[in-house]
Amino acid sequence: MNTKTSSNKFKALVLNDMKKYWVFSLALFSYLFLGKCVPVILKLNDTEWLKDILAQLSNFQSFADITASFAAPVMASLLVFRYLHTVSSVSVCHSLPVSRKQHYLAHSLSGYALCAVPVLASQAVMTVIALACGEKSSAASFVLTTVFMLTVMLVTFSVSNIAAMLCGTSLMHAIGAVVFNVLPASIVYFIMMYCSIFLTGFTLDGTPFRSILSAVFPVLRFAGFSRVPALLAYALCCIAVSAAFSCLGYLLYRNRKLECASDPLCYRKVTPLFLFIMTFTLATVTALMFTVIDMFMAGLIAGFIVFFIFSAMLVTKTVRIFNMRMLKYFVTFSVITAVFVSVFAFDITGYEDRQPDPAKAEWASADIFSDGLAGSGEEFRYCESSYTGAQDDALVFESREAMEYIAGISRELADISDKKGITFDLTFNEGSTVKFSYGRRSYARSYKRYDFSGNSINSASDNVKGLFECSEFKEKYRPSQVYELKTSPARTNVEIMSLTDTVKFLSYGEYDDLLAAMDMDFEERTFEEELMNTPVTQTAGYIAIGYRNRVTFAVRATDRHTIGWLMENGCWEDMNPDNLVLYRAEGIVYGMHELSGKSGICTEEVKKIPLEQLLSYGSDMYGDDTPYLEIMLTFRNRNTGSEYMTGVSIPVSRVTFMDRIDWKDDIMAKD
Repeated sequence: MNTKTSSNKFKALVLNDMKKYWVFSLALFSYLFLGKCVPVILKLNDTEWLKDILAQLSNFQSFADITASFAAPVMASLLVFRYLHTVSSVSVCHSLPVSRKQHYLAHSLSGYALCAVPVLASQAVMTVIALACGEKSSAASFVLTTVFMLTVMLVTFSVSNIAAMLCGTSLMHAIGAVVFNVLPASIVYFIMMYCSIFLTGFTLDGTPFRSILSAVFPVLRFAGFSRVPALLAYALCCIAVSAAFSCLGYLLYRNRKLECASDPLCYRKVTPLFLFIMTFTLATVTALMFTVIDMFMAGLIAGFIVFFIFSAMLVTKTVRIFNMRMLKYFVTFSVITAVFVSVFAFDITGYEDRQPDPAKAEWASADIFSDGLAGSGEEFRYCESSYTGAQDDALVFESREAMEYIAGISRELADISDKKGITFDLTFNEGSTVKFSYGRRSYARSYKRYDFSGNSINSASDNVKGLFECSEFKEKYRPSQVYELKTSPARTNVEIMSLTDTVKFLSYGEYDDLLAAMDMDFEERTFEEELMNTPVTQTAGYIAIGYRNRVTFAVRATDRHTIGWLMENGCWEDMNPDNLVLYRAEGIVYGMHELSGKSGICTEEVKKIPLEQLLSYGSDMYGDDTPYLEIMLTFRNRNTGSEYMTGVSIPVSRVTFMDRIDWKDDIMAKD
């Protein structure tokens, strides 16, 4: 009889919650239905689009699904346990002949049902649509996505309930629910960011950070589940974790004092922990924002002070926080934060000094040449790697000689790399980066990555020179090893180009001798010659190899075998840079100068400058504090009449003919 009565009371509590908050479920279903179902229904006639969009939606790529999986359980927890945060409501509820255990279980069940039922309904609609369109694979994926979403929501809901038990107001419950759910992921993310900012050479490659991040924040996880067993195993793990959190929530609920309703926190002992989490988290976020102006530490200190005051007012529900207790908290938190930051700032672990040992590796890779040498037109990115753990487009070496050079480059970069700025692999940042990986044939063992200015290492490093000139490099990355030449030779063509025109096309069977000549030049080329590729004075033209992803090689003045082939086959006459004549030079002034923005023709003055000296200036732009003259040079081929344009930038202080130019206000000067 008691069991039946208890069951009826439990059922009554669940139904009461469902009657009170059914509008929430309806709103959630409407959000999911409008967010993904309606667009698909409106486009049922577009078969091609429908196939693609169903594949995306069935793989948890809907914004509605992602936001609902996190936000809905938090909101449901706020609704079903809101009675705990009002003195009158909690007194009435606990005066009923219902145990706390029944209260907790009933509200937990009803709260989860409020957000789970709309998800089941919307996913059922999408599954039916997929089956009606003949997309059985998408329909099966919708079933897997449903399991995943329900699992994620269960974890999020159980964590949010812990916040409900710890907090005495709905505002603190909401803040706590969000903080507790993102806290594990935030800790991992912050460690990654501190490593990236302070540790030279740090890269996420070869670290477990990404796996940990996706494991502790399930919303990021679904892309990793392509098989049912993996998803089910993950779901079972999440259910076990949720059960543990639910037990913890019940223990907190059972020991919670009724009179703590409307207090910010119900357990005094968690006040410093909650205060520190909020202060450190918000301070770190502020510091990351300050990295834009290269002031991370200033942002951390300012954020720490401001958000400690804000958090203290929030958890104490008063502005009178300047007392001895809060001062002790502030000093303690400051020491903890200082120790934490020092671990990274002063490299307590010795990460920067630990360089990979090539003697223990079977292979090594470095992408130092992947985007071309500094000042070089070559792109050694065409040999695909079969090694697990080697970076995309990285050069992979097995000889001890090459690996020793790679280790030497890594040591040099560790010494010269600028620690300013963020090197973060999760989002690929622009600029020059170098990655190194060492390992055995089955897996990678060690990684390093550096941000650097290419000229600072390429123009002065004996290790880079040694790597380029070593026999393994020459053997693996000579022109005839272009990937498409090896995989699809019949489709690959060769285009010979001067600086102004295409000179000749060669098809399959016509370029073997040319490739042999290019290979010989590459074998004989020194590192210094590789860097000598200034058009007109050092480079006569280019040879492009491929049919889809073409690789372009510069024809240098030192490439005697290639130039010999071009002469024998009637191509050199049109490529010879001696046939290029400076036809026109136009200067434009930039920077803080009285002539800034004005332009003028300066052909005759420029012709007086030795061509090699003129082109050696390069085209780099200077800042406003260094006024410079940008000169657009137009060369004309005497044989073909076609033109080649290039530009050089010269600081105004080095220009001796400024007063002899007829300056115009128009940005493009007239003859």
